[in-house]
Amino acid sequence: MPEFAQLGGQHPVLATIPVVNKAEGTEVMSKLFGKISEIAVKEAININNDQSNQTLISASTQTQNVIHDTKQQILKDPANAASYAENSEKLLQTISNVPLNKQDRKKLEYYTSNANNTIGDQAFKAEFDQEQKIHQAAYYENMQANVQLLAQHISSGDFAHAESLMEDWREINKKALLTGIITPSVYSNQEKLVQGYIERAQIMHDAFGQTDVVQQNEHLNTPLVAANNLQERPLEPGTQHLFNYYRHLKTTDDLNNAIVSGSHNPDVIKHLFNLPEQQFFDKYTLWSGANNINAMMQSNHNFAELDQLKKDLDNSIEPLDTYQKGQLGRLNLLFNKLSNGEYIDVLNQTGEGARLTDSLNKQLAAINNGIYFDLNPETVEQKKSELTNQAMNQYYSDMYSLGDTMHIPRQYIKPMPQQMMIKASGAFEKNGNPSDLISTLKGLNSENQVHLAKQLSNPAQSEIAYTIGLGNNHDMKPEFAHSVIKAQQPNAFDSKTLNQSSKHNTDDSSLNSNIYNQLGKTITFLQTQPDGADRINTLLEVGRNYAKYQAFQNQDFDFKNKKTYIKEFAQQINTAYQIKSNAIFSYNQKQNSQFTKNDISHSAQYLLNIANDNLKKRGVDVDVFNVKSSLQFTVLPENIAIVYDQFGNTYASHHLNSDFVHAAYEHTKDFYDDENKQDEAVSKLVAAKMGNTELYKPLL
Repeated sequence: MPEFAQLGGQHPVLATIPVVNKAEGTEVMSKLFGKISEIAVKEAININNDQSNQTLISASTQTQNVIHDTKQQILKDPANAASYAENSEKLLQTISNVPLNKQDRKKLEYYTSNANNTIGDQAFKAEFDQEQKIHQAAYYENMQANVQLLAQHISSGDFAHAESLMEDWREINKKALLTGIITPSVYSNQEKLVQGYIERAQIMHDAFGQTDVVQQNEHLNTPLVAANNLQERPLEPGTQHLFNYYRHLKTTDDLNNAIVSGSHNPDVIKHLFNLPEQQFFDKYTLWSGANNINAMMQSNHNFAELDQLKKDLDNSIEPLDTYQKGQLGRLNLLFNKLSNGEYIDVLNQTGEGARLTDSLNKQLAAINNGIYFDLNPETVEQKKSELTNQAMNQYYSDMYSLGDTMHIPRQYIKPMPQQMMIKASGAFEKNGNPSDLISTLKGLNSENQVHLAKQLSNPAQSEIAYTIGLGNNHDMKPEFAHSVIKAQQPNAFDSKTLNQSSKHNTDDSSLNSNIYNQLGKTITFLQTQPDGADRINTLLEVGRNYAKYQAFQNQDFDFKNKKTYIKEFAQQINTAYQIKSNAIFSYNQKQNSQFTKNDISHSAQYLLNIANDNLKKRGVDVDVFNVKSSLQFTVLPENIAIVYDQFGNTYASHHLNSDFVHAAYEHTKDFYDDENKQDEAVSKLVAAKMGNTELYKPLL
């Protein structure tokens, strides 16, 4: 019996069926065709499963490619991770729509779901990391802003607020740690940093806690920037400007100068606060050296010791350390200020000077705001003016005495304010008004008139101011004072039009001789002064200019009235001098009108005793020394009593005041009984000492 052709495979599609009879054969054939139909359907299904499997494999590969490509994109551009994740989801959706059988579709849905989850996790992590980086960047950026805010409060003197802000900063750091913005290691470093700033703030408080800087900028009160909105809070424009300027433009020398000057400039303080640790402590050491000098000033320290310290530091063989550099820098500044005439400013840095200035300000306020009964408005203003004048004169005198007590070199003691000195010296300028000097002198007591005269740098101006000051109180003619000032101004007269010649005895040499002879006792007194020669030459110059000015004003070009001009000059100058003297002292009674001759005699003997004691301390044989050197007592224009020799060397000095005179009486009461016996005793003493009996007579 013929067989059906078989399909390839291990098992036959149709097995051979034996047929016994026709009926059975028909049934068999029916079964056979049914079998054939079933087998055909199964074979078609097998063919579709193979295609689905191939499609699934391809779709799985594409899914893996989407995962790989999307991860690469997210790594390269994490800021757009969400966008890449969204695109990948659309691609995977497209892949999942390919025709597959039911079983393979479930598999593909599983693959694409896992792919979406993987990409989503990657995108979320990238977004989280990116957000953390943004917060970290903002944290570190605004950490500088917080430092600046702390510095602002410290520089403004608000140290309590600064400490409170640092506590807030600690809370910000804790929050940043808990939210993962900073690591535990960074948190630990920040804690150390905050603690360091607290310590630094305490140091700054010690250094600058007395600052009187006024908070003028609104950004001083800006609160600390919190961790959750760091990226939203840039630096205030004012803070940013100051930060940039002092970070980039402030030089080391500028900063050092500001430190040694004791500056309370808030920008300087802020800049110091922001320095790296080593630099900060270097600058603090520099400040400590400068502050050591400030402390000595506050305690009214002896300036002789400060001067010696400055010399030691200047001449040090070894390199100065930072502390010593601070000391020397502050000392240089102090002495430079003194050299520039800023005496009051220097003394205001002392405890007593600051007290005197504060007392004056309170006194002036009381005078200005006082209630004056039974006085009309005009009289009230006059009374206020008188009281103010008294207060100012007392202040000038006190400031002078303070400098003398602190042993500030006398050439630096300048108690008269700069504004007053500008007005006074302006009288001698071309077309200046002599009344500026005359009225200024009238507003001062005799002591301060001398101080003003000494502060004028030009010797002629100084001598004129001194003489007018004394003469104003003793009938010096106002027109003379006016003319003698005008005579010293530039171009006051034209020398070319004056017929000066030795033939007519009108040359400068002849004028000098005539003036010298006319000044008489004034010249004799000036010869007893240590700087007498210079003062005499100055007076001769002033007299020549006065005579020439008068001749020019009167068109007396041949100097016919030379003697009249010189006589008038000498008479007016002599009104400022009333000389008292004996063998060991000479002084100007008009300058020291508050003291009697007996007061001066006791003071002279007392100071001579002090001079001898000083010589003994130096191991000098006083008896031998006194034979070789004739010691003299005199009073300088600024009321300084001195004992000096014929060579101008000073052996003792003291401010001549009532306290000194009282002490002089106490120490010399056994030596003098009265003025006549004192003169006789002194003359005998001097005559015996010098071996010259001709000196045995009072020199009255």
